[in-house]
Amino acid sequence: MDDYLTKPVRRDILTDAIRRATTSGTSATAAVPATASGAKPLLGPWEGVDAEILYKLAPMMVESTNTSVSDLRAALAAGDWHRLQREAHSLKGSLGLFHAPTVVGTAKKLEDAAKVRDATLAKEVLENLAREVLVVQEEVRARCTKT
Repeated sequence: MDDYLTKPVRRDILTDAIRRATTSGTSATAAVPATASGAKPLLGPWEGVDAEILYKLAPMMVESTNTSVSDLRAALAAGDWHRLQREAHSLKGSLGLFHAPTVVGTAKKLEDAAKVRDATLAKEVLENLAREVLVVQEEVRARCTKT
């Protein structure tokens, strides 16, 4: 299985991950509507006890992820592998809180690339991560403006 689950693991999220791993062809998430930018949605549902907290933290998350992506780019440009690894790990935790398992997986790939000091892979993964973060930010803003 090549997927990530964020803690706390919820039954519906686990079931979806198992379904994706065990079905061939079209997955259950293939019919998910695109976001306003045309990207596939990356956030999982916020149902449950953490939803109220996530709505309150959303504006800070959007701002902090912008800073994180800038810090990641600076660390990569400077060849500061320890900082790159640390920043990717931190971003991974923030995104996990918002139930964004795909982006958490991308941040994990960046963290792993930093561990082995693979500049080519790190650059590629960082650009993917930056695009995914923009989609998550868009989704968070849209979700928080709904009543």
